[in-house]
Amino acid sequence: MYALGKILGHETLTICVIIANRVKKEYSPDYKKAVDKLIRTVLQRLII
Repeated sequence: MYALGKILGHETLTICVIIANRVKKEYSPDYKKAVDKLIRTVLQRLII
């Protein structure tokens, strides 16, 4: 994605949400809610 963005002259970005700690074997019980919140937060910041 970054290479393609560079070739096309675009700025690229990756934003991730942490849904698991594999070392501790802990997982988010409702990861979809965390992903939805991340998407909404990013979109809100982009329009400001």
